[in-house]
Amino acid sequence: MARATDALRATRAGIRARLQEVAEKAGAVTSGPPAARAATMREVVAGLDRCLRGHLEWEERTLHPVVDKFACEGPRAFSASMRYEHDIIHRWMAELARRAGDPEDAVGFVRHADRLLGVVLAHFELEEAVFFPILDETAAGHAIGGPLAPALP
Repeated sequence: MARATDALRATRAGIRARLQEVAEKAGAVTSGPPAARAATMREVVAGLDRCLRGHLEWEERTLHPVVDKFACEGPRAFSASMRYEHDIIHRWMAELARRAGDPEDAVGFVRHADRLLGVVLAHFELEEAVFFPILDETAAGHAIGGPLAPALP
């Protein structure tokens, strides 16, 4: 039987694959020649931005209001902690972009990228373990990305 979150789960699988590619590129920053580090660091930042920014914005605009409707709306909305994690992810992405301007600190850049990727993957795991079951139960018969919400990013 199809779940309401099947399309979202498929999208997430694609995002995870792209994040793995970004992680591999980040891990290779320090092994490359110093002259190439800055470009590789910028590629990591751009890859994360392409992979995450639109998806996080879509979640806040679409997914979180649906979850809140079925779980808890108001000033203490159910999705408040997830929205705060989005703020953390955006701040850490900005910090990573700042660090990309200093190819002399490639080790610090790689460490920060690794921490950021860990936060993103933990965030996804939490959403998949908590939000998705709520959506699957309450939105049965509707595809997230279908009638319940605009298309996935």
